[in-house]
Amino acid sequence: MKHAGIAVLIVLGLVGCGGTTTATSSPSESVSAPVASPVANDDPCGVLSADEINAVLGTTFDAGESSEDSARDIANCTYTAMVDVAGNQVPGSIVDVGLTNVPGAEAFDTNKDLALSYFGNEPEDVQVEGASKAYVVNNAETDSPVIGILVGDRYALIQIGVEGATVEQAQQLAQTAAARLG
Repeated sequence: MKHAGIAVLIVLGLVGCGGTTTATSSPSESVSAPVASPVANDDPCGVLSADEINAVLGTTFDAGESSEDSARDIANCTYTAMVDVAGNQVPGSIVDVGLTNVPGAEAFDTNKDLALSYFGNEPEDVQVEGASKAYVVNNAETDSPVIGILVGDRYALIQIGVEGATVEQAQQLAQTAAARLG
């Protein structure tokens, strides 16, 4: 049952991620998290703020919307930028932050193993300050990065559905998240 919850975590937030907003800021300026108590697993919107995401990606997201699947021990925060398509408002860009109560090392390994089947590309190990392990995979559907981090025994997945987003930008956001998860 735990593996089903982990699999759901990896795919949440990707449906409909097209990406008409373009990432424009340079990853040269770091967005750092204030030193505070670690964010609870049921507070995924406390991991990254819209302002922090916007500063790194050059986007205009408003506050995220939190959702919880207590049966699977998953909490998500989804930031959505709507665009007008033929008079209808549809999601144009999405950033999704997912946290799980499943033991972090297990969630990290399972999600990394499933990355190819969910995102269409192999994950690569990357360095993220504050995380003991991290990987990134390019989502073939949205051509944007997805980054998973292990901080202590906590796992977080940050899915970026923003056209032009880079691995470096994903690492910046993951570094901020790691500071809050530690």
